[in-house]
Amino acid sequence: MKKLFLLVLIFFPLVAFGQSTEKVVKLSAGDTIEVRFFYTPELNKLQIIRPDGKIVLQLIGEVTAEGKTPGELTKELLSRYKKYFSQLDVAVFVESYGSRQVYVGGEVNSPGEIPILTQLTVLEAIMRAGGVNSTTASYRNVVVIRQQEGKYTRYELNLESVLLGREDKPFLLLPLDIVYVPTRMISP
Repeated sequence: MKKLFLLVLIFFPLVAFGQSTEKVVKLSAGDTIEVRFFYTPELNKLQIIRPDGKIVLQLIGEVTAEGKTPGELTKELLSRYKKYFSQLDVAVFVESYGSRQVYVGGEVNSPGEIPILTQLTVLEAIMRAGGVNSTTASYRNVVVIRQQEGKYTRYELNLESVLLGREDKPFLLLPLDIVYVPTRMISP
């Protein structure tokens, strides 16, 4: 019965955990954005967000764009430019997205790259990889490896507690994260 409950929760994660279906796209390295100034078009700039997550703009210099929505970046630019202009209207437009995938491996049925078009949780990524091999996979020690500022950070997740409803905060993935579903320990 417990396995049936787990399988039901795997196939219906959004309903089971009451996650919001509202998706938010945050900027990341490799995305191409246009910063458009409506009253001062000479400042308009098309840029690719650098690997360190920053862009460079006239008058204000480096600005961190990674991890922000286009709206959040627009608000920051309005704040930073207001001392230079009496009339200011700025907008950030996404021209194209760069590297927008995560990698899922281990005891999943279809390991490989999973595209991220909107927010994506670990459980959703595993489901897109065909779900887990129910006879060999361990739900208790799923590993997410994330590269931030040139260093790897490892997160261990207990998806069994998520699937049983003991935990309701989803772990959101970022582009280029690696999700690894390990093999269950088998007693001799």
